[in-house]
Amino acid sequence: MISPWDPSVVPLIDKAIRTSDLGLNPTNDGKVVRVPMPSPTEERRKEIVKHLHKVLENHRTAVRNIRRDVKETIDKLEKEKKISQDETETGAGRDGKDFARGGQEDRGFVRRQRERNSGAALDARAPP
Repeated sequence: MISPWDPSVVPLIDKAIRTSDLGLNPTNDGKVVRVPMPSPTEERRKEIVKHLHKVLENHRTAVRNIRRDVKETIDKLEKEKKISQDETETGAGRDGKDFARGGQEDRGFVRRQRERNSGAALDARAPP
């Protein structure tokens, strides 16, 4: 249920949800928008998992690109003698540890979701 502060935006919210590619059919009474969320089928759960993996891989790639850019910037600053070799090693080491920890968190999240949903229906309304 969506209850905006300004009731005049209810039709806009309704229209936005309808035109999205989510397959949802909202109803509104002029004050609130109700969006019934059916339990996903086995096929839909598999689609959600595939989408999650795709998004996760895109984020990993983005993080790798950022990490590469940071490393290049640190190397450039060291070459120009704007930072010391100790600062270079500290920055590169910290970046590597942060990257590894973030990857572990991502893999842990995916593993926990798989364990949570194995054998049990993935229900959008179920508490975490």
